[in-house]
Amino acid sequence: MRYDLAGTSLNGDSTGCPATGCNGYELVNDLDFDTNGNGIADAGDEFWNNGLGWTPIGWISRYSISNFTAIFEGNSHTISNLYMSGFNSNYAGLFSKVINAEFRNIELDSPKILANGVQSRNYVGSLAGYAKGSILNNISVNNITVEGYSSVGGVIGSFKDAISATDIAVTGTLNTYSNTGGIFSSAMGVSLGSLLVLENLSFNGTISTDDNAGGVASIMSFSSLTNCTISGEVSSYGFSNGGVASLVADSTVSQCQVQADVKAKQEVGSPFTTTSYFTGGFFGDMRSSQLTRSSFTGNIQSIDRYVGGVTGAISGSSVIQDVSVSGNINADDCCTGGIVGAAVSYIDYDLTSVEIDNVIVTATINSGASQWAAGILGSNWASAELVESAFNVTDTYWDADLASGLPASVNNIPMGGDGKLTFELQCPTSPGDVSCDPTIFADWDESIWYFGSSDEYPRLIGDIDGDSYRDDIDVDDDNNGLIEIFTLQQLDLMRYDLVGTSLNGDSTGCPATGCNGYELMNDLDFDTNSNGIVDAGDEFWNNGAGWIPVGWNTPYSIDNFSAIFEGNFHAISNFYISGFDSDYAGLFSKVINAEFRNIELDSPKILANGVQSRNYVGSLAGYAKGSILNNISVNNITVEGYSSVGGVIGSFKDAISATDIAVTGTLNTYSNTGGIFSSAMGVSLGSLLVLENLSFNGTISTDDNAGGVASIMSFSSLTNCTISGEVSSYGFSNGGVASLVADSTVSQCQVQADVKAKQEVGSPFTTTSYFTGGFFGDMRSSQLTRSSFTGNIQSIDRYVGGVTGAISGSSVIQDVSVSGNINADDCCTGGIVGAAVSYIDYDLTSVEIDNVIVTATINSGASQWAAGILGSNWASAELVESAFNVTDTYWDADLASGLPASVNNIPMGGDGKLTFELQCPTAPGDVSCDPTIFADWDATVWDFGTSTDYPVLR
Repeated sequence: MRYDLAGTSLNGDSTGCPATGCNGYELVNDLDFDTNGNGIADAGDEFWNNGLGWTPIGWISRYSISNFTAIFEGNSHTISNLYMSGFNSNYAGLFSKVINAEFRNIELDSPKILANGVQSRNYVGSLAGYAKGSILNNISVNNITVEGYSSVGGVIGSFKDAISATDIAVTGTLNTYSNTGGIFSSAMGVSLGSLLVLENLSFNGTISTDDNAGGVASIMSFSSLTNCTISGEVSSYGFSNGGVASLVADSTVSQCQVQADVKAKQEVGSPFTTTSYFTGGFFGDMRSSQLTRSSFTGNIQSIDRYVGGVTGAISGSSVIQDVSVSGNINADDCCTGGIVGAAVSYIDYDLTSVEIDNVIVTATINSGASQWAAGILGSNWASAELVESAFNVTDTYWDADLASGLPASVNNIPMGGDGKLTFELQCPTSPGDVSCDPTIFADWDESIWYFGSSDEYPRLIGDIDGDSYRDDIDVDDDNNGLIEIFTLQQLDLMRYDLVGTSLNGDSTGCPATGCNGYELMNDLDFDTNSNGIVDAGDEFWNNGAGWIPVGWNTPYSIDNFSAIFEGNFHAISNFYISGFDSDYAGLFSKVINAEFRNIELDSPKILANGVQSRNYVGSLAGYAKGSILNNISVNNITVEGYSSVGGVIGSFKDAISATDIAVTGTLNTYSNTGGIFSSAMGVSLGSLLVLENLSFNGTISTDDNAGGVASIMSFSSLTNCTISGEVSSYGFSNGGVASLVADSTVSQCQVQADVKAKQEVGSPFTTTSYFTGGFFGDMRSSQLTRSSFTGNIQSIDRYVGGVTGAISGSSVIQDVSVSGNINADDCCTGGIVGAAVSYIDYDLTSVEIDNVIVTATINSGASQWAAGILGSNWASAELVESAFNVTDTYWDADLASGLPASVNNIPMGGDGKLTFELQCPTAPGDVSCDPTIFADWDATVWDFGTSTDYPVLR
């Protein structure tokens, strides 16, 4: 990417970009900088770079840095173990500097950026050192380590003139020199009229820096922050510290929960204290900003002065409303306020108004100089008269049992606010409770505050989506029409509303148009006792039967799920079903007109456990009609028994689309099994099922009919699939992609697998296995283009082809390569087709085979039934001759010597060539070789390599 920072090409190659051009990059799988897999960054790793590690994209030299200005789409994949050490320049990260860029759906796992003695270098972030005018969405940084450097952020160093950052989460340790934030060093919008939008940010970890620490950012200006969560420790040895920001200016912050320790501390071993001016639960220094509907819990501690439960200092025109502070607030020297450490008037931020309304402080409030501690304001840099005129404090309280004998403000500056005893603050169960002091909390809003019982303080309940329904009762707290699922119990409740309009009858907070589905809000694990196995200690053990599929009532009564299920990239782990004596098994039983997206199922297990003659099993659903799947990952699946089994869906019928689907695991079943679907069927030739970016890696072993994608695929358009492992059965039909494909197109599929019709261990009998092929068992009126097979195709019986065991109807095979071994123990082996067949519904009319190369051994138990292209004919020789049109197609005659193109001497094109003849050309029509070989092949489709390489698909 460093060679095209606008994303128009990959190292100069823009082949396949649309007419408007490419404008960025996307990850298509996880990446790991620990390339030797030994768990540490060392000289065995590809990007070790003599211990320096990664060079940031865009960085050329300390004095020459180019800006990345494109889209980077992570597709929720992970980049692990990014490593940099001793980078002696500003702007360090995966990227160096970015301008007007967009980053989305990225996970960085265990990035490590170490100064290693380098000093006076600035702007460091795991993603980028500097970003201007840019957008971030759905970025996760796990277990980050930064040591040294200044102006450091967990994601971005300087985030300047920025547009938005949403759904950002960081965990780890930042141990730096100065100006460090959990997510950004600085986060700055353009102006009051063009604020930076920050939503759903979290930091969990430790920040330790010499000066200026903030849980979100060191400096935040011209920003609107909604919903943040900070936990851990935020600390420095000097100047300013805040749970959210060390300095906030011209910004609004709402619905932030800080559960952390915020500290200005003394360096270990140093006899000196450091001048730390401002330390606060949310902000070190608050200038012309607003804080609303937010809570702090933890310890706020300074070895010096100016400490506040909300902010160390306040100036300009600021608002603090609907805020709670609990824990401990302490300054070793002086000047501690339950809310504000110091009232300040700067030249640019003259103290004009401070509105404090509906605030409760239930914390100890202490100062080394006791006269410099107060319930609200701990000191005043501005004159007492200016402070008195600026401060307007209403309906605000501190606990006088925890902070006894304190005035509202030091220096006897008049202002509102009251110290109340614990029982007085806990007594009211609603505003104006007449059984208590009715003046306390009289004007507080019950839609914002929960008052609980008479031995509880009121606490914020929030309303994240602003729909007037409290978060604690709102089933759709982001107002997107999807009901939020946080627990397995809530997942189970979906069965009581299969159209997604309510959670067990509760639709509180759904939009006016109603809810229409569900969304996961965190990972869920069926191993509820966390002992590593599914057992009686797990909540959904169900006497060993495990999960009951959603929608299933009895074997004779199954209701259809017909809503959206959004996974939000969360994982459902250790889902378990055993001995389910019914059809339609899976997380869901049957679904119609549903949509599933962004879901990960980890280690699902569905075991027949002796049950027989039951059909339609998939980890997600047994049956789906008219539905859509997008971005579904199933890892380490195990299915034992059952028929009509798919790794994701059993029967996928009259379907619309399935894109970005990946499955790994083992399917050991009775019949009709595919790595992703048992059957995948569109509606008609005019309404094809769209299949894109599918992969299966694992083992399929079934009695009859196995396919890497599906057992049966019809009325489908499949683009880009990857199959690896083994696809096998003991009978009838097997294919690396599908056992039967009809009325479909398949393009850009890579099969690197063994496809087998095999004999059951211990059985003296062979099984009649009619058709086995590298891609298909049986190919009917379908097209295969730009695809490759590598592996072993083996049958204990007959009708084996490098591409397909059988072919019929009107079919096309173009730009395809086959390598490995092709063998039938009985008879009828073709390098491309095992048998030409004419069915009643698929009369053999035309077979176009063009630009195909077979570099494989081709063997048959009966040697006369082996050929370079066609191994046998069920249709008459005359019909086959008229139907087959073979052009520019070759097999390696050194690997498969003496073979005709077709058995039974049926005339057709195609040539057997020696290995050197097929490897010699380095371009179509290479005159230094036989210029007729590959003469009409397309060099944009095929890479001819050197004169010792076979051509391979690009």
